[in-house]
Amino acid sequence: MEYNQITGSVPISIFNMSSLQILSLSRNNLSGFLPREIDNLTKMQHLQISENKLIGEIPKEISNLIELELLNLRTNRFSGSLDIEIFNIPGLRIIDLTLNNLSGSLPPNIGSILPNIEELYLGNLTNLVGTIPHPIFNCSKLTILDLAGNKLTCLIPNSP
Repeated sequence: MEYNQITGSVPISIFNMSSLQILSLSRNNLSGFLPREIDNLTKMQHLQISENKLIGEIPKEISNLIELELLNLRTNRFSGSLDIEIFNIPGLRIIDLTLNNLSGSLPPNIGSILPNIEELYLGNLTNLVGTIPHPIFNCSKLTILDLAGNKLTCLIPNSP
């Protein structure tokens, strides 16, 4: 697997391009924080900044990206509490937060928070604890659910 050689922090100037719909900075050597100015990207549909060295919390301003369909922040060093409610974006279909240092638990109302979710990757968040909320099994569009490598517990319900 080859990586690009883009280093340093995410360039703040990118967040001035309000018409940008797809941003892929995956597989680089980016470090630092994901700027809160991310909410300037009002037309953003696909945001992929996986496989970097980003740290800090995932900015809550992501919830302002109302056109967002895909969010891939996999394999970074994001920390803090997993606040899945910030992803309450009507068209959001794919979330990948695998291999980060996020902690906390899944909200009990996850099914209503992510009504159109098709793929949810929360694997190897080793500080993710608690139970898997049963409403997640009612997400009618969910085709992939990755909760491997966590400290979650649950009884998987039987099919009706």
